[in-house]
Amino acid sequence: MKIITSSLCISFAFLIGQQLIVGLSTYFIANLAIDIAKNDDFLLNLAGFVLSLIIVYIPAYFATIYLEKSKFDLLNNYVQKFTTTFLAKLSC
Repeated sequence: MKIITSSLCISFAFLIGQQLIVGLSTYFIANLAIDIAKNDDFLLNLAGFVLSLIIVYIPAYFATIYLEKSKFDLLNNYVQKFTTTFLAKLSC
């Protein structure tokens, strides 16, 4: 029985996307601080930071969905394997 399902791989891909967005938010806030200290135009970095705080929930949502799908797939595989292994031996 394999543990790594396709749903789990998709979930990991969404988690990697989420972490990339979190990394971008760190980049934007660091550049925002530099722009404010230099009295430069800071609206682009401010918008990037605020947007990254909002859109980070989208891949997190899909990662959770695919992780739960992976759990149900594994449970279904276990039940099928149990049924074919043990219940076939119990037939009277």
